[in-house]
Amino acid sequence: MQYRCYFFGANGQLLGAETIIQESELEARAAARRLFAQRAHAIGYELRQGGRAVEIYDVKTARTSRAA
Repeated sequence: MQYRCYFFGANGQLLGAETIIQESELEARAAARRLFAQRAHAIGYELRQGGRAVEIYDVKTARTSRAA
């Protein structure tokens, strides 16, 4: 399955995006976390599959939201 991960900076600006292709949603979430860890200036990310938000992470609140 194909996912898209968007990375955000401190002021909410979009820092970039990556396409993630994984067999499962669990693998896609793990890949998004790895990519996020490599981006020094990113404070959050949003993983999406089409129009659906799969996972949203914000370092300010140290919270991860997952879609059902």
